[in-house]
Amino acid sequence: MDLLQYLAIRGIYHKYRGDALEVHGNLNLSSQRSIRLPQQLEVFGDLNLSDALIHALPERLLVRDSLDLSNTPLKALPPNLRVGRALILRGCELDAPLDFVDVFGDLDLSEARVPALRDGLRVRGSLNMYRTRIKALPNDLMVDEVLYLVACKLERLPRNLKVMKNLVVSKSTLGGSWPEDLHVGGKLIDVESGKVPGFSRDGLWIPDGSELDSIRTTLR
Repeated sequence: MDLLQYLAIRGIYHKYRGDALEVHGNLNLSSQRSIRLPQQLEVFGDLNLSDALIHALPERLLVRDSLDLSNTPLKALPPNLRVGRALILRGCELDAPLDFVDVFGDLDLSEARVPALRDGLRVRGSLNMYRTRIKALPNDLMVDEVLYLVACKLERLPRNLKVMKNLVVSKSTLGGSWPEDLHVGGKLIDVESGKVPGFSRDGLWIPDGSELDSIRTTLR
């Protein structure tokens, strides 16, 4: 189905500005099997594509709020992608590195495969790396809220890692030693050293935003 048809059927306000299709409000395309997106798309709200059968995003995609791409067959993200808040890539298997220098909300890479993240990356929310298949985090990484490193089997922690709130780890899954320039503004929490509310000894799973808010409240 063409996106214009989908919007018209559901009464979602939209208009063209030049070649770009603007959708005013949230757009939920979760689990869609045959939706066709235009090459220039702007969503003035959240865009939910989780579990959708989509193999490529528009060349120019702007999402003013959060973008959820969980469990999609995408192999790469377009270089002109712009996201105003959270970027959720849970369960994705990407062949290309993430080339963002800034994520303006949470970055969820839980159970995802990602070749690499860009040096100097700043995540202005929390970074969830639960069971992420990645060997190393980028140098000079800065996370404004909570960094979850549970069951991700990193080979090392990067140089000049800054976590402004809590760093949540399972030490047995982290190789190497702690870097001397590691900065943690809140608590260093090892989920294997004792019971922490919201966490299990097997790792961390955040199924929805309400549970994430609950865990954050617990850790503050």
